[in-house]
Amino acid sequence: MYATDAVVHHHSALTLGRFSRQHWGYGVGAYRFHKLRGESTGERIRVEPLSYYWRLLQSPQGGTRAATLGLRLLVILSQVANTLGFLAGRLEDRRAGHDRRPR
Repeated sequence: MYATDAVVHHHSALTLGRFSRQHWGYGVGAYRFHKLRGESTGERIRVEPLSYYWRLLQSPQGGTRAATLGLRLLVILSQVANTLGFLAGRLEDRRAGHDRRPR
């Protein structure tokens, strides 16, 4: 059902640890998604160009310098945790003998 008046709130208080674990999980999920997509399309997993990450780092703007710095540090943390989760998903697949990436 499509409801144009639906409102969804996604607020949950995250500690730094929960934030990191959430982004780790996003990385594991991203690995699984790209692996399955690669298996069905034959495409290899590609890393975004460095310019993408540079723009990502430049995008957060807080009301103050301190707020902007804090947001940028969270972007860095999210990307590090995401990358580590992605690599952990791949390592888990390899250990289980399920690494069937297209060559």
